[in-house]
Amino acid sequence: MVIGIDVCHAGKKSVVGFVATTNATCTSAYSDIIIQPKGQELVKKDLGKCLVNALETFKQRNKGELPTKIVIYRDGVGEGMRDQIINNEVKQFKEALNPLFNAVTGVPDVILIVVNKRINQRMFIQSRDGRTVENPPPGSIIDSKLVENATDFHLVSQQTTQGCVTPTHYFVSLNEAPEVSLVDLENLTYSLCYMYSNWSGSIKVPAPCQCAHKIAEYHTIVTAPGSHDFKQQGYNPSFLSQMYYL
Repeated sequence: MVIGIDVCHAGKKSVVGFVATTNATCTSAYSDIIIQPKGQELVKKDLGKCLVNALETFKQRNKGELPTKIVIYRDGVGEGMRDQIINNEVKQFKEALNPLFNAVTGVPDVILIVVNKRINQRMFIQSRDGRTVENPPPGSIIDSKLVENATDFHLVSQQTTQGCVTPTHYFVSLNEAPEVSLVDLENLTYSLCYMYSNWSGSIKVPAPCQCAHKIAEYHTIVTAPGSHDFKQQGYNPSFLSQMYYL
């Protein structure tokens, strides 16, 4: 299961977008929102409920099977909040997972990747004639020497024809699956950038991240007059298994 989480602060309240893939090809998803106080980036409650509902949908679509690994892409988080995400948001996930899995199978391994789009770093390659520099092609990665440590990387995932391309910085804050290497996560991240339904090519971040942003943005708009949770307005629960906000 791949989860994307993002927070939109545009309205009277902050809206958390939560999207979790529910099939092997990451083409279907369970989506949900959490309404919280204006300007609050950290999600302090209700993430566990979102995960439990997502796991139930996953189970229904996979013949009763539950995921053995959960990869979380957390967007919109600065460097100083990485530990807070583990201590607060991942903790909620852990508390929700424990009752659902027995001692034999064990709880799924959790991998947390913090996504940062607003960075100052730039990547260039030398032109064929050696006289100028150009934007690197999609799939270009820097994961050594110019990074913080061995658990982060910069990725250019989209084609840029004008101006200077800005890579996205991914920081692996938690990896409980030792068999999953940094290269595996780089390949997964780049592949997910091609999975966004509203665009035919690749985008700047993995599709679950962009979908989380879209649902949060969508509900910031539709709940703006009263800033009410749409769940209190007689919504159809089946919507949560449909990407109606795209």
